[in-house]
This record gives sequence, C-alpha cells and structure tokens, in this order.
Amino acid sequence: MKDHLLAALKGSLETAGLWRKNALLLAAVSGGGDSVALLYGLTLLRKDGSFRLAACHVQHGLRGESSRLDQQLTEDLCARWNVPIAIREAGLQGDMDTPGMETLAREKRRELFVRCMDELSADALLTAHHRDDQAETVLMHLLRGAGSKGLSGIAPQTAFGRGLLLRPLLALSKQELENVLQEEKIPFRHDESNDSPCTPRNLLRLELMPRLEALFPGAAAHLAAAAETLRQDEACLEALADGVYRRCLRQGNGVFALDVPSLEQASEALRLRALRRFYREGAALAGLHPDERELSRETSLSLHRLLQDDPGAGMNLPGGLRALRGQTLLHLLRQSGEALLPFSVPAPLALKAAVNRASGPLAFPLPGGFWEITLAPPESGPFPLPQDANAVLLKREELERCCFRTPLPGDTIYPFGAPGQKPLRRFLTDRRLDAPLRPALWLLAEAHRILWIPGLAASERLRRTSAQDLWQLSCRPAAFLKSTTDHKE
Repeated sequence: MKDHLLAALKGSLETAGLWRKNALLLAAVSGGGDSVALLYGLTLLRKDGSFRLAACHVQHGLRGESSRLDQQLTEDLCARWNVPIAIREAGLQGDMDTPGMETLAREKRRELFVRCMDELSADALLTAHHRDDQAETVLMHLLRGAGSKGLSGIAPQTAFGRGLLLRPLLALSKQELENVLQEEKIPFRHDESNDSPCTPRNLLRLELMPRLEALFPGAAAHLAAAAETLRQDEACLEALADGVYRRCLRQGNGVFALDVPSLEQASEALRLRALRRFYREGAALAGLHPDERELSRETSLSLHRLLQDDPGAGMNLPGGLRALRGQTLLHLLRQSGEALLPFSVPAPLALKAAVNRASGPLAFPLPGGFWEITLAPPESGPFPLPQDANAVLLKREELERCCFRTPLPGDTIYPFGAPGQKPLRRFLTDRRLDAPLRPALWLLAEAHRILWIPGLAASERLRRTSAQDLWQLSCRPAAFLKSTTDHKE
C-alpha cells in the first residue's frame, strides 16, 4: 500500500516538473490521516527527489481543545521527520455550526497558504484531497446542474499563488491512506466535526455515499474515473474554444469586443465557451475578484441570444458590466458606459513631412494598429477614381494642411453625395457606427473639416473627375475595424 502512495506522489511531481533538485514543496497538513499520509510519503521521497520540503498548518480554532491537539500532533510529526513547519492563525469567530463557516474557513485557508508560499518562495502547495473527496465533489456539482467543467471535479494541478497547487492523491481512497499510517504505526487525528451532518458535503459523505456504494459497489471510484474522462474532454473543448475566441477577439484602444460573424461560424458549444471566456477576461480587466468572473449557464444562454438581436440591444451582466450588440461586434463595457480598456488620445499625425519624403508609395500604420495607410505620389499612378471609402485623391497642398487624428468637438463632414455638411457626431450616429468605436476612430482632417474616414466615408469635397497630378491615400483595414464598416446603410 505504501508503494501506491509513493508512486502517486512521484508521478504528480514529475508531471508538474517538480521532481528536481531544490524545488521547495509546501505540504498543507491539518493533522488528519489524509494530510499526515501526504507528509509521510513526501519525507520518504525527499532524498531521491532532491526537493526541499516544508509544512504549513492553519489553526482555525473552531473546535476548542481538539484544534489545539491537531496542531500539537502536526508539530510533533514535523519535528520527528525534520520538516520545517509554519503555523498560521485563521482568526475566525464562531464554530463549525456557524452558517457559512465551511466556506469562510476554506477561503481563509487558501489566503494563508498563498502568503506562506510567498514568504518561503515555495514552488508548489500540496494538499491531500483523495478519491473520496473527488467523488463527493462530482456528485455535488452534478446535483447543482454543473456542466462538463464542474463534473470534471477537483483538478490534480492548477495555478496557485506564486506557483502550483498539486493534489497528488486523487487516485487513492481515504481508507488506503489510513491503511498506510496504520501499517507504519503513525498517529493521526480524527476531525469529529466530519461526523456531524452539518454541511451538504458531510450529508453526502455520511448518508448518500454509503448507500450508493451499497447499491453500486465501487461508486466512488467510478465517479472519480468519470471525472478524469470529462477532464480530458474538457481540455479538448477548451483548446478548440480558445482558437475560436482568439479569432474573434477585437481588442484595442478603448475597445474590448468579439466579432459576431466569426463567432457564429463556430458550434453553439464553442460559442458559449468563447462568450464565458469573453466575460471572464473582461471581468478581470474590470478588477473583479476571481470568484466573480464566471457566468452561470442561464446568463451564458442569455448572452448567446444577444448575438441574434438587432444592433443597439444590450444586457446587464454580473459585476457591473454590460454587453452591447453592435453592427458586427459584441462589446463588453461597464454599465456606466465606460470602456474596460483605457482610451488614450494619440497625438495627431501630420502628413506634410510624409509628403516631402515620399519618392514612391509610403506605407505607415495609424496608431492603435487598426489601419495601415499608403501614401502614393502622382508618379506612382495612374490611379483609378475611388469607388469606395478605401481610397481618396488629394492635391499636394491639401495633404500638407491635413493630419490624421481622432474626433474632436466641433468636427463636421460633408458626406459624399449628401446635400450639405453635418456634425460628425450626427453622421456617425446616422451610420450606426458602434458607440464604443467612435472615440478611437481615425480621421483625415483639415482643421475641423473631416475629409476622409478610412474605410467608412469620404467628403464630397474630394469628388474628382481625374486623378492627374493627385496623390492617393488608401487604407488597408485590420480585421478589427474592417468588419464594422462593411455593412450597408
């Protein structure tokens, strides 16, 4: 039985890249049989693995004298096995019957473990979650209506603090771990609060799991095996969804959005995953706590339905965020209308210097990375008369008076084919350009007269009957903005 314990520990460390010299492992030790078995196994492997080992015990103080005895045993074992130990006080008020105490204690424990890892510069925290814990977790998630991610149960390895959180004992049952300790005559503590059906998990452990084992022998092992299968499937789906998300994400100066036509090419399952990641990453930009960055299935489906709504539709999301359906983009904003990403007003880009040095076509990107502009002198022609807003023709003196910049109050435009000029703000509203895109829109301006909005509109003042002796400005829109300007009025 001890061989199984050692094999599980070594396999986990090898997979995590921690079976190496001088890696510092921090074992979470409560004094119970599971964590004592974890610590014991690590002490046996310490020499062969050449890693360093330390322990951390969190004193919750919720069970009176029993809590003190847990700590004493942990300290005695660490002294016996020459393992440095850090004791951390949780400072909780109440006892195990206090409503919500199980969750509060777990969150406090994680916080203290992260701090301890930082203080010791530990590479990983190891906990003693075992196969029975896995089965209970899968069952609880199933009863709460979880999807494949929840039904994957406890992950054997996740990012945590400054390093990793490893759970190397998920393939072993609680009884197997206690058998090792009994064979080696190693003492351990029993948490009597686990004998009381005071929490949903305790009820599952004490009442439901024994019945399931009686009806379906090996039920816990089968649930754990199902979780492992689902974890593999989940990893595959997440990898596919990651590709969809990366293709659809449009992120730039003040803009955080998904391209809806691209998203709609994926299956519904992948769309939902991409939308959940969209929210998760947007919530991180908004500064929400990690526990607040997941959408429920119901909200995910509502967000998915928004893809089919008309431009201008929107919905509020948890954490003070809002999704807005644009012409072809789905934007994520704060409910106040403020962008998630900072918008910095770039300096105007004058064209006089570019004109003076252009001996042939000169290409340059506009700040923000959304457009590439090509300036071509007359001798690079002949140029065709522009048929759309992707190119315009100007006299040299006009170019020398112009600059590229973002919108300013008082800007006007005389749209091509229109009877007269109008305020730029009204024009962009009439064209139904998504409001989050407008502050970052690049314009060719002469004072407050807008002559060209690359890819979107040209001024009537640039109507030409011949390209002779004229310079050409043409744009190559990045995928980010191209999709927003391809719609018909």
